[in-house]
Amino acid sequence: MPAMPVEVVDTVGAGDAFCAGLVDALVSGLDLARAARAATVSAAAAVTTTGAQSRVLSTGP
Repeated sequence: MPAMPVEVVDTVGAGDAFCAGLVDALVSGLDLARAARAATVSAAAAVTTTGAQSRVLSTGP
């Protein structure tokens, strides 16, 4: 899955955000391809600000 083009500020937490986004999307019922895309969105959001917990996204309700 290609990364989303964003202006990177800090890469801390990008991998954790990807994994969490993937798990969240799969638990929410998305197929693997859509879950991976959702995970890239989580990782992209994570790198646009400093720190590891500034951005938290969820695909669920």
